[in-house]
Amino acid sequence: MKIVVAGTDRTAEWAPRIEAEVARMSAQGECVFLPPALSALRLREARTESEYLGLLTELARRRHHIDTLGFRAPRRPGAVGIIMGRVRAFLWRLLRYQHDRMAYRQNLVNSHLMALVELQGAEIAELRRRLDGRSNRTGDSA
Repeated sequence: MKIVVAGTDRTAEWAPRIEAEVARMSAQGECVFLPPALSALRLREARTESEYLGLLTELARRRHHIDTLGFRAPRRPGAVGIIMGRVRAFLWRLLRYQHDRMAYRQNLVNSHLMALVELQGAEIAELRRRLDGRSNRTGDSA
């Protein structure tokens, strides 16, 4: 990890705090890390346009789900922060069913859109294959 602020490398100053917070969140289940196979950095492995689009579609399909379970709202320090944090937590519990309902509907839309993108990718590949076949036939007869 490298942290640059206004052109100055601040990694030594900020990395220990960030790593401690990540460890705390990970231990409490607030932060779930995806495996490296689902990282967007994997797109760098693609050597062709079709390979890139295949990887991009796979990543989008595997990461399109919305989840409201691990949500944690940050709060201000001090007494006001504690009070407002408790009010937000109460409101979150009170209105959670609405968020879950919206997330469910959004997940349906996302999954349908991803299925459509994958179907269109398959159709494009089939059309390219057919077009290559026709161009090969016309090229052979000329």
